[in-house]
Amino acid sequence: SALPHIEGLQALAKVPASSMGALAERAISGALNTIDASAELPAVQGLSAGMVKGAISGITSVVMEAARADTPSDDLKMELQARGVSSEHACLLAESYAARKSSLRILLARTQFSLPQLVGVTWRLDYVVKSKHLDRIHRPLYMLRFLTVQSDASEEAIECTCTEEDLGEIYNRLRQATHQVALTLNTL
Repeated sequence: SALPHIEGLQALAKVPASSMGALAERAISGALNTIDASAELPAVQGLSAGMVKGAISGITSVVMEAARADTPSDDLKMELQARGVSSEHACLLAESYAARKSSLRILLARTQFSLPQLVGVTWRLDYVVKSKHLDRIHRPLYMLRFLTVQSDASEEAIECTCTEEDLGEIYNRLRQATHQVALTLNTL
């Protein structure tokens, strides 16, 4: 399933088909910030203002999750129908989504946060014999260089120096992180 559980989907059943297109446009325009947030909500016959807000919230959640997952509009329509949204409502929502999907994806790309991707590691071992403060040290010192690619495709090198104990700690933390990721993936 491409969409998580979304509360506002139940409110869509009470929206008359004649108002569905206007609510979908309001929800998408609100998500894209192309409408003043203080603008009046569209009036929907038979629905309270709270129910209209709930429907708009549900529609916003649906289109944002669908855009985030790059869901085709036909798949969105089928997913909505599988979750109990009427065929007519699902078609109207999928049409509004298809017309503004690229704008929603651009908005999501601008607002998403991503960590740099680690693409390589180089290291060098230096053996420190003495320093200006001590005559004898006789200790290994590791020079690490992590090569990363940022979200804007630029490359960056992160360099650090560490002792053998520090390197062991880095190694143990990476093993723990790998183990945690494996556990998380197994629970999905």
